[in-house]
Amino acid sequence: MTQIPGFARAEIGMVLSDGATSKTLLIKHFARRYVLRVDKPAARELGLQRGAEEEVLRMVAAAGLSPEPLYFDHENGIFLREFTAGTNWTVSELQNKKALKRLADTLRVLHSLPAVNAKFEPTKAVESYAAQVGTDESRELADKAKSALEKLESKAHVDCLCHNDLLNHNILESEAVNLIDWEFAGMGDPLFDLATVIEHHSLPDKLVQIFLRHYLERLPVEDDLRRLAQQRTVFNCLSELWYLRTSTTHRPSEVIMDEWI
Repeated sequence: MTQIPGFARAEIGMVLSDGATSKTLLIKHFARRYVLRVDKPAARELGLQRGAEEEVLRMVAAAGLSPEPLYFDHENGIFLREFTAGTNWTVSELQNKKALKRLADTLRVLHSLPAVNAKFEPTKAVESYAAQVGTDESRELADKAKSALEKLESKAHVDCLCHNDLLNHNILESEAVNLIDWEFAGMGDPLFDLATVIEHHSLPDKLVQIFLRHYLERLPVEDDLRRLAQQRTVFNCLSELWYLRTSTTHRPSEVIMDEWI
């Protein structure tokens, strides 16, 4: 912990998560709690842009959508923020129409924030993952995603700041609905955020209609439904490719940790 100014005496607590690209730990320091994320080699291999993430985090924290970031070291893949008391949403909570409406309200705030430099580029992502996996299955998934993205190019929409990874464990119930883990955030189609929620949590059609209508604050038109359908396809392909790519990563998470703790 000596690399973080003022945190030389901090105590490393429990592991909060241990994913393909990073490990996240609870840190205790002078009776206060913090969240520390340390990147694994896969973060750089998969093209995660930590500098762009910092810009996004400072903006969304100012808007009250996410905890305040305290320290970034892009070169070494270190990120520290205040610990926010709360609970991560469960899949079952996302089957509740009141919860979905609250999330839709949060997304409208997010999607109205000023533009950032970071851009979410799903075409590049699927091509990169497919090339790294190198199987017929991965190439077919990439082609399917690109076909859906080509159809989306003909549909008018305004890019806005999106989270792009709205899985239930990235939604935190605190004093308000907070969103965490912004590493894929960037300018993109807002309906991709909705598509992620719908597909990853297998929302039934009735809840899809409620979620979309509340987000739009109007009845959806045919163009909305077509765009959403294509973005659902993009999400499913991207999700499958991510799984195929990260399941081939077999490096001990402790290696990068030992280099600086």
